[in-house]
Amino acid sequence: MTARPASKRSVATQRRRARVVTAVLDLHRRGGTEAVTLARVRKATGVSTGSIYHQFGDRDGLLDAAFESLAQEYRAFVSARVARDGRSASRYVRALVAAHLEWVFEHPDEARAMFRTRRALSPERAVEVRRSTGAFVGELLRGLHAVAKPREIVPMTSAIAAAVVLGPAHELARQWLAGRLPELDRARAVATLADAAWRSVARR
Repeated sequence: MTARPASKRSVATQRRRARVVTAVLDLHRRGGTEAVTLARVRKATGVSTGSIYHQFGDRDGLLDAAFESLAQEYRAFVSARVARDGRSASRYVRALVAAHLEWVFEHPDEARAMFRTRRALSPERAVEVRRSTGAFVGELLRGLHAVAKPREIVPMTSAIAAAVVLGPAHELARQWLAGRLPELDRARAVATLADAAWRSVARR
């Protein structure tokens, strides 16, 4: 069955939603979470307050949508990288670490916004994000097992795998985004942490 094309109204709604999310991220980049208000979003986009309420709800809804947009971008980047380069267990782990760091290095404003908006999420939304993040990590771990040889990697849960493989890279990214590592050799950092991640999960 051929999929029906989206109606003009739904396309317009999607474009309006994307415009609002972009405005939220821009406001956040320039002034942090406190800079995101309904009035400023309306002024930046020309979208009516009623329409914003209808699509997003309150300010928390705007921050939720902004975080989700960034998370989807990040996850798509990582998934594409491991699918392209992760044809063996060692390459998969190295590609995962490299993708995480390179996305941060290439999109510092977006990375800062993603980390900060996550901290500003409502408690209910934070629970949902933890679940979706866990599902994504689980998907990545299944991908690793799919390319690994029998008994090639140490068995571990998704939570432990995320901490072991991406924990050091995440901490480095956080320090770099905060401006504490101005002289960082990015290529060397990626290579070093990617090798360390593989050694941490490979059976000896």
